[in-house]
Amino acid sequence: MTDNTKKWMPFYWGSYLKNTMHLRAEGHGAYVLLLGAAWMGDGTLPDDDEQLAAIARCDDKQWKRLRPTLAKFFQIGGGVWRQERLSYEL
Repeated sequence: MTDNTKKWMPFYWGSYLKNTMHLRAEGHGAYVLLLGAAWMGDGTLPDDDEQLAAIARCDDKQWKRLRPTLAKFFQIGGGVWRQERLSYEL
């Protein structure tokens, strides 16, 4: 049986835009892909730059530039990245 609860994800545009208006398109794209991957998994992402860059569809140079900004949206520890609101919604 398929887990249908993960086919959709609530997305609160007001909260998202309030916190991300400083991002350029590249940052938004990477952040949304990271959120989607966390949602479809167990709510976490591996604290591994190679895997995170791949999820965000970034090359090494792009990821090194975006990582400090994107990391601010997550709690990082224990080898994983966790986004507070996403964890709550899951």
